[in-house]
Order: sequence, then C-alpha cells, then structure tokens
Amino acid sequence: MAANGKLRRVAAVHAALAIAALGAVFLPALRPGAMLLGHDAYQLFLPLKQFLRAEFAQGHWPTWFPGDGLGIPVAGTFVAGLLDPLNVLLVLPPAQAVKWMVLLAYPIAALGAALGARALGLPRRAALFSGLAFALTGALVSQSVSLQYVGAFSRLPWALWAALRLRRAGRLEFSAALALALASTLWSGDPEVLFLGALTASVIVVWPGARASTRARWIGLIAAGIATALLTLPLLLPALHTFSGSARAGSLDPDEALAWSLHPARLAELVLGTPFLTASSDTLARFGAQNGGFWSQGCGVGVIVLALAVLGVRRPGPRWRWIAAGAAALALLLATGRYGHVYAHVPAMMHFRYPEKLVVWAALPIAWLAGRGLVGATRAKLSAWVIPLGIIVIAGVAGRAMDPGFGSLLVRGILFVGVAIAVAKLAPRRMRWIAIAALAFVELGSADRALLDLGEVATYLPTQSPLPEATAGERICSDLGAQGYQLPAGVEDSESASRAAQLATLAYGLPSLYGLRSTYGLTPAWPADLVTLCSVAEQCGTPCARLQGARLQWLQPASAKALLASGQYRRVRALESPVVAELLEDLHAPTYAAVLPARTYDDAFATIAQLHQGKLPTSEVAWVARADSADANSWTGHGHAQLASIEPGRIRISADADGSALLVLREAINRDWRATIDGTPSPIVRADFAMIGVPLAAGHHEVALDFVPFGGRWSLLGYALGLLLCAAAIVRGRR
Repeated sequence: MAANGKLRRVAAVHAALAIAALGAVFLPALRPGAMLLGHDAYQLFLPLKQFLRAEFAQGHWPTWFPGDGLGIPVAGTFVAGLLDPLNVLLVLPPAQAVKWMVLLAYPIAALGAALGARALGLPRRAALFSGLAFALTGALVSQSVSLQYVGAFSRLPWALWAALRLRRAGRLEFSAALALALASTLWSGDPEVLFLGALTASVIVVWPGARASTRARWIGLIAAGIATALLTLPLLLPALHTFSGSARAGSLDPDEALAWSLHPARLAELVLGTPFLTASSDTLARFGAQNGGFWSQGCGVGVIVLALAVLGVRRPGPRWRWIAAGAAALALLLATGRYGHVYAHVPAMMHFRYPEKLVVWAALPIAWLAGRGLVGATRAKLSAWVIPLGIIVIAGVAGRAMDPGFGSLLVRGILFVGVAIAVAKLAPRRMRWIAIAALAFVELGSADRALLDLGEVATYLPTQSPLPEATAGERICSDLGAQGYQLPAGVEDSESASRAAQLATLAYGLPSLYGLRSTYGLTPAWPADLVTLCSVAEQCGTPCARLQGARLQWLQPASAKALLASGQYRRVRALESPVVAELLEDLHAPTYAAVLPARTYDDAFATIAQLHQGKLPTSEVAWVARADSADANSWTGHGHAQLASIEPGRIRISADADGSALLVLREAINRDWRATIDGTPSPIVRADFAMIGVPLAAGHHEVALDFVPFGGRWSLLGYALGLLLCAAAIVRGRR
C-alpha cells in the first residue's frame, strides 16, 4: 500500500509538471474569449465546425458542406473531422470548440509519446520528458493553426505505443488499441498520417527479435488492420469513390506534391531554432517558402533535447536506439522533398503534399532518444558531451554561412548546453534531471511562444470589431483562402489589413471563405478544366467566379444561394450583426439555378481561354464536354428555374422549359449527387466545367437533388461493428 501511495504521488508530480509546462506555453490561449487566429483555424475549421454543430443540433448527419467554394463532401474530404471524438466539444461556441480541440491535442501527444517511451523501457521521469519534448517541438506547435494536422500528429505516438505493446505481448487488446489510434488519425482529417502510421506500426510489430511469438504478432497485426478498415469505412468509402473519378486517383503533379519541402539549411533550424520569424519574404523564398511562408513556421526540437538525444544514442543499451536514430534520419531525408531527391521515388508518397510534414516523424524518435539520454546525463563524463557540442557547432556554422541569424542562435545554444552540463555535474544528484528538464523546457517554451506570437493566438470579442466597417473587394483565390479588401484610409500594411478585415467577418458572425482549391481538387475534371479556369484568369476573381458561381460566401450558404436564386445579389447587408457590413459582389453573377441551352466543347483549355477573352458567351448557354454527353447539342430550349428549398445536400427546384434544355446549378458536381425529375431518377452531367447539370424535357418539372455518400448506412454499420470489436477485445484483455 505504501509503495502504491508513493507511485501515485510520483505520478501526480509528473502530471503537474506536464500541465505546468504545456500551460506556460499556451497561456495566452487559455484566457476566456481568446481563440486561435492562424489562417486555417478560422478560415477553414471554424466554418466547418460551425456547420457540423448546426447539423448535429438539427439531428442531421452532415453529408455536404456548401461553404467551401462550390461545396465539398463532408466525409469524402476528411478535413471536416466528421468522426473525431473531440467533436463533443461542439457543445461550446464554435470558436471556443476549435480552440480547445487544438489545445487538447498537445497533452494527448505528450501522453502518447510518454507511453511509447515507457514501452521502450524508459523510467517514468524520462518518459515524461520525452512526452513533453515531442508535444512542444516546433513542428507540432506550428500546427496550432491546423486542427487537421495537429490532431492527427497527436494520435501518432499512441499508434506506435500500441504497436510496441503488441510486439511485446501479442494480445488482441493492443490490436484494438492500435486500430483505434490509427483510425483516429483519419478521424482527425489526415490520410497521410494514417498511411505512414500504419506502415511504421507494421514494421515495429513484425521486426524480428520480439518477445511475443511471430504467429501472435501477425494475427494481432491482421486483426488491427481489419478493425482499422471498419472504423474508417464511413470516410474511406466516400473518399475513394470521389477520388476515383478525379485525377487525384493518380500521383500529384510534382510541383504540388513537393511544395513546402524542407530546405537543407533548415536542418540547422532543427538544432538551434528558427531565425526566420521576422525574415523578409525574399529571405524566406531563398529557403523554400511558398506563398510567403513555410508550411511549418518552426521545426526545432531544442538544442538541449537534441544534445540529450545524441547522448541517448551513444549510451550503451538496447539496439532500438540505433533504429530510432535511423528512422529520424530517414524522416528528415524524406522531409527535404525536392532537395533530397528521395521523396519522389518512394511508392505512394507522391499522392500526398508537404514533405515538411515528416519532420514530426523525426521529432518523435528524437524525443524518445532524449529521454534515454536524460537518464544517463547525470552520470555522463564531460567527454560524452563533446559530440553533441560538435554537432551544435557544425549546424550553427553551416547555418551561419547561409543566414546570419543562425550566428546568435549558435551562441544561445552553446550557452544552454553549457548550463545543462554544469547542472549535470554540480547540482544535487536528485535534482539534476529536474533541473536539466526544466532548462530544456525553458528553451523550447521560449521558442514556442515566439511561434505563437506570430498572431496565431489573440483575443476575440464578438461585440468589438477591429474595423468599424469592412467592404469586400476583389476576391483572390489562393491556398490560404486570402481575401482582398477595400479598407478605410490609413491602413497601409496589406497583411495586417487582411487580418483585421477577416477578424471583422468573425465579429459579424459570418463564415469566411477558404477558397476554391478543395472544390477543383474533387471534381472529375481536376486538374485540367478547373486549374485552367483559374490560371487563364490569373486569379479566382471576377472572370473565374463568373463561371464558377462561388460567391456570397460571406453569408450563411443557404441564405446566400437563396439570394442568388432570387436575383438580389448586387448588395447585401448583414443587418443582424453587431456592426453593419456592406458586401459588394460581382454584378454579373449568374443566378443559382438556370434553365439554358447547351453547347459542347472538345478542348477545355481553348474554350476557357476564349470565354475569358469574351469571344464566347458565358451566361446565355451552358457548356458541356462532348465526351460527357452525346445528346448535349439537342438541348436547345430555354426556361426558368425557381428554388423551392435548399439545405446542405438537399435541393428542390421547380423548373419550366420550352424544349429540351439543361438545368444548371451553381453547386459542385460529385458522383454522389442523385437527381430525380418528377420522382423519376435522372442522370446528371457536368455543366460549365464544374457544376451540376440535369437534362430536362419540355414542360414543368419538380427536380430534387440529394447528396448520398457512397457506402451510406453500410459503412456506418461497419464503423459500429469495428467499435464493438475493439471494445470487446479491450474488455476481455483487461480481465
């Protein structure tokens, strides 16, 4: 009993230290009313979570999100996090729910990494250090703007912990834990973490030399694979069905797949921290920045953490230390993407983007090695620190040759490591590990706070808009969904102006526009027709929007489209908001639904170029690819369409046609849309390069469109079965 009480006290102390370390870094975000303000946090995830909350509150299962471009499938694009257990936080206001979903990812990551360290044989204090070192790595903190990635990364160490336990014990309860951890990475929204996590976990389980028998490990791994497939069916089936009809079924274009590769100079940043927080756009571009920034604003693991990791490799012991070091080196090599010339040759990797993402795969084994090094640091000889110091100096000198900012970071790093060495030799023996750990977290925490001070955490008060008025000007389509604004006189900094205006839209309670990339990534014509559509116009502004009809996204999607359908789209006032916003839109925008004659084309690029040049009509006819319908040239009638009702994934229209014609809806075409005309199923064709077209005969018709995700109820039944099997395995294993 006394021993158990001591263990509980030690565990309580460790938990308190972990909470204090994480709380100190994220203190600004813990204030009531504070929210996360990174681009994706409020441009993408806030509108998505607002939408999910509204659908759940009405008792609906979300299928189609109309607020991203022309609309996207909820399950088929992963990013919505439809099955994420943290959606229970949507009982909170959406802005606070998104914030806490992000913040909870860090203790989840720390606990998972600590459990993985324990499974590798590290003592509790070293495991605690490893967990926090991983959770506070720059690559993970930089993703506080992206619920999708930080959520998936936080579940990765749980999957590897389960794999380590399955390797050791060969029991089905750990198969269930592995399946739940892997599935949760996809539930959070990132298929690449699922793919690479499953691959890494499989290697861990089947690697020779395990305590459990080979047969038990293979059975456990197969069981985990089956359970993972069942748990992810409601997401995987719609996604595979959607992507199989698009160019995303193949590899990405190299320019897109290798965007945001880790520049070799940033390997020095891994050791010393980033000197680029205030760098100019020209400097950032020299080191591989895209759209004015890096995918991960910081990728440092901390100079003390890295020094301890080197000690962990050099300290005699189990061979996993060399495997972990090799895995970290391989992950960093792959993270260099276009610079390392390896990423593009690894099977399946060209289906994914952002090689920088793989820095997280390096950070986890480095954190485990650092925990091992912490155990031996208090007894290490001075000579053992020579190699870590040498690595730090080499990284600093090499980095200094490419950017002067690394010079001051080198001095800072040497000072931190010097103090750590002094503590390891001079502090009371029982306090040495705590002092070294505290020093490491002071260094990491200061770097992390600098990342967060870039504007990713700020105070949000719904009744206090940053600007008294914001007027939407020419819309710009980019990866970040940026908007251009006509702002009051005196506002000169375009970046600050854009941020302020976007905050103003939050104050009005209006969702902001993420952009059109998701839409044209999921249409059957991607990338040719729709990439051409925007590239010919050089932006997704007026010429592109005129064709795509993705406008009035400032308002709730249903009301915006109802206004479009009624023709009242020239000027809209958000009268119910605390501050009146006047939003000006494209005066030539077509209505939401129209009955038009059709014309066919063979070459999308040539047709779009002529449309852009005004040589072909844009609104009097609907354009249909000849390959999509042989009958399109016979659709010569005109008519009128009246929107009867519109809900996400459910549209009802009354239409009249004086002959065979095409009903065109400004909604993204997808293979899972189902149309009926007067109760009879009808085919759907792709109209105007991206949108839904429904052929009509002469006369009056009632047209219904419903979005029915592929797999439907069967995939949900498979998901429920997967949960039951995992629960049964865990309960049985705990007896």
